[in-house]
Amino acid sequence: MKYYILASSLISDESTSKLLRQLRRVDVRAEFKGFGDFHMKLECSDIPEVDLFTLKKAKRTIKEFVPDLIILTGSSLKEINLASFAKKLGIKTCYYSLPDSPGKVSIRRISQVMDKVLVTRPDEEKLYNSTSARAEFVGNPLIDSIKDHEFDETLILNLNRVNIAVLPAPNDKQFRRELKLIRRIAARVPEYQFHIVLELNDLNPMVPENVKLYVGKKYDMLKQCNAAIAFSGIGSLESALMNCPHVLFRKKNGWWNQKRKLISPVNRVMNKVIVSELSEPGEILSELNLILKDENRCAGIMADYQEMKERIGMERASYNAARIITEWLESGSS
Repeated sequence: MKYYILASSLISDESTSKLLRQLRRVDVRAEFKGFGDFHMKLECSDIPEVDLFTLKKAKRTIKEFVPDLIILTGSSLKEINLASFAKKLGIKTCYYSLPDSPGKVSIRRISQVMDKVLVTRPDEEKLYNSTSARAEFVGNPLIDSIKDHEFDETLILNLNRVNIAVLPAPNDKQFRRELKLIRRIAARVPEYQFHIVLELNDLNPMVPENVKLYVGKKYDMLKQCNAAIAFSGIGSLESALMNCPHVLFRKKNGWWNQKRKLISPVNRVMNKVIVSELSEPGEILSELNLILKDENRCAGIMADYQEMKERIGMERASYNAARIITEWLESGSS
């Protein structure tokens, strides 16, 4: 089978690369074209990086390549436009959901242009199936990422200090804004040590003495730190899966944030507030102090994390998705 895969963001790149790997495993004759980033290029070296002209180039390549299936992982207008274009050509479309799911508006858009939807959280399956989409829950790829991670045993934090992991959003512009907030929080508690974990080694910002920068040590930090501050839904979910109590930064501005009652995937899976979603440095620090000092509160959070894990506890998400995709294509059903 011939597959065209678009991973339009750094967040989707890693999960999509694992799906590509498993598609190769279950379909030995698989051919791939598409766009991606670092992880996608590791799996398929001739896949170019996403740029401003991706949509135009993608449409031209799809016409020439004529794939059996187009797999999309984002819900921006770029992906929706590409899916609509594919359907006009009679090409099947599949949406592979990120661990951090889109909102209701995007769900409606996706269900209108996707022939199949594969979701990574059980609460998403209900949302999509309430529309015209046919959604299947495949498990969560983050579970496998954590399970397969090789922890760095040489990385040992100072246990005499309170250690706080900081998981920024993977967008450079967002990180620069987030860094201002991190500096303000760190200045209030010089006795705390903050550990910012970056995905790529392309930033070298000035930070206070009690703030350190790391690259690619996210799970190592979450394993050792007393608590965390997450700036994305995926960071929140990863913190919970690693049993690290945390706070999720929630922007005050923007219609998307205002319309959604719950942002954290942890809260959405459980349909209640487990992870505090806060905007102000003072609020975030107060919540961190409560988590760190109130043993009963912390024990309650851990119990909720465990229940959440049981709800999304299906492993081998990428393999499950690849198997469903190939069986669906081979069956010839619409």
